[in-house]
Amino acid sequence: MNSDTNQVIDGLILAGGRGRRMGGVDKALITLANRPFLAHVIARLVPQVSRIWISGHDNQAQLQPWSEGWSIVTDRRAGHLGPLAGIEAGMMATGAAWLLTVAVDMPLLPVDLACRLYPSAQRTGLPVIAAWQGHLHPTVALWPTALRSWVSQELDQHHLALGRCLTSISHRVVDFYHEKDQHDPFVNLNTMEDMVQVAPLFGL
Repeated sequence: MNSDTNQVIDGLILAGGRGRRMGGVDKALITLANRPFLAHVIARLVPQVSRIWISGHDNQAQLQPWSEGWSIVTDRRAGHLGPLAGIEAGMMATGAAWLLTVAVDMPLLPVDLACRLYPSAQRTGLPVIAAWQGHLHPTVALWPTALRSWVSQELDQHHLALGRCLTSISHRVVDFYHEKDQHDPFVNLNTMEDMVQVAPLFGL
């Protein structure tokens, strides 16, 4: 990641999930290889962005000890409205031209995520979404913060499904798949079975 790119991109970790399939625990704080998901994602994101924002909802106090000095932003709207509400809050908070969003339950995120997405974003001025083997991961995206009014309009109309919202706006896709890859780097760890499957990648 070159320094010029680093200075125009902030990162936003979407960390408001409740982990219903893991007993309702805070997903950001689920431990993998002796570190919470949040710490894994921060470590992968730090070299790629200028600043990190962490999107919480009603779990700010629980996230604070692991935020490592980064700022926690809360949804501007009542209720759990999902990732789009977190993206709105992040866009309102950052002063950067671009916001790289990722989910907190993705501890395998590529360390070249920003530099792979940025060329297309810079060339087109459009949101760029990450994919693996053609499967879109809408929460992993590089967003122009100039789209904050569009995000707010979608929420005003209660359009909450991020993937569906993308059908109403032009965007680009970057596929991270390579033949040598054995796993989806954007896999969401939603269940204990998911954690067992990725455990060998962390030496467990």
